[in-house]
Amino acid sequence: SISEFPYFMGFEDGKPNCWTFESQYLSLTTSSHSGAQACYMGSNTSAFPLITPVIDVPADASNFRFEVWVAASGTSDTVKFKLYVSTTASTDLEEGFDEVLDTALTATGVYVPVYISLDPYAGQSVTIALQNTTTASQHYLFFDDISVRSTDMPVISMAATGVADVNIPATFSATLLEGDTTSLNWTWTSTMAD
Repeated sequence: SISEFPYFMGFEDGKPNCWTFESQYLSLTTSSHSGAQACYMGSNTSAFPLITPVIDVPADASNFRFEVWVAASGTSDTVKFKLYVSTTASTDLEEGFDEVLDTALTATGVYVPVYISLDPYAGQSVTIALQNTTTASQHYLFFDDISVRSTDMPVISMAATGVADVNIPATFSATLLEGDTTSLNWTWTSTMAD
């Protein structure tokens, strides 16, 4: 389950093996928002969404959200997609999911962020499904840089520079308690998802 935040998935290590999906309907691409690659799913695959692992939303969640950067194929295609949330930890779109976003994206070749608030699910375990609902053939939904976080927790992707994705705290402070000199060490953590 996802229980440490911020959480970030940039697909740099390939398809996420801890997520639920049908492999033949989920492909990697170098047309990414950041880093070397992203994923995409084709049209006519609405029965085969991408579903997150269980997300343990903190009880004190505030400004907490699931965010994904999406783009559509081509320059004139419109791609329809939906996001769903399940509070039953379901991995079956037919059971226990509630639709929370139904929208369309006109292909511009540019990734745009789409997010849903997880504040209503504070203290609960949820799964989220992303579904391409386009019925016309060869209309692809590209997605990259998925994050689960409070908006107070920035996620900085440095994948393009060859450095691992790095989580930087929003604020940092230190107080000198004794004497007039001290040393201060900065410790960072990298959250790389499967």
